[in-house]
Amino acid sequence: MKFAVYGVSRSGKDYFIEKLQLYFSEQGVPLTHIKGSETLNEFAFEKYGVKFKQCDESQKNKLRKKFIAYVAEIEKSYAYVAVDGHYAFYNENCELYSVCTESDINCYEQFFYIDTEPSAVAERMRNSVGDKKNTDISEEQIRCWQDYEIDGLTTELLAAEKELHIIKYDNEFALEYVFNCVTKNMFDSRAIAKSMVEKLNIDASCIILTDCDRTLSFRTARRLRLIL
Repeated sequence: MKFAVYGVSRSGKDYFIEKLQLYFSEQGVPLTHIKGSETLNEFAFEKYGVKFKQCDESQKNKLRKKFIAYVAEIEKSYAYVAVDGHYAFYNENCELYSVCTESDINCYEQFFYIDTEPSAVAERMRNSVGDKKNTDISEEQIRCWQDYEIDGLTTELLAAEKELHIIKYDNEFALEYVFNCVTKNMFDSRAIAKSMVEKLNIDASCIILTDCDRTLSFRTARRLRLIL
């Protein structure tokens, strides 16, 4: 089982996966972590002698394909593999662009998104060093970045008949939730929704299940788990 943990830069993906590894271990289940950016940089240095972001698009595509093949190879030795990933970045014109590929969407069985408070992300970026340091980004830009990623991932995953689980990493329930999703296939909203529809004996071509309080705001709509 391969699953991906997405989130903006400095959202705490590595930290969360480290906590996950400990939680899995406590349940007697081993979990290995493949660090996405770090591994791509290693491949780039080996192949081209530069960091991944310094490669041209043709080189990046080749490295991404190599990375997907590497993840599949690692899965042969481990029952559960977690990979931290990036969906999008800002370019030099402050425009968001996706780096997620069809191969990424097809590679993983489960997808999770770390929805960290923009204020916390901004503070970490200001306190970072090297390439990860960013003293100019605003909390609003971070929230727009998160919205862009969640919207994009949700759309692409629904098209692939998969779903995006949006979580907070700063509580014990998030660890238990991911563990149950990955190891027990619990909280599969597609299966849950179909079961509910069957029990209610509803005959309709389109059914939307949501827990909204009589309203459907944009912010709620982007987190809608399932549309049948």
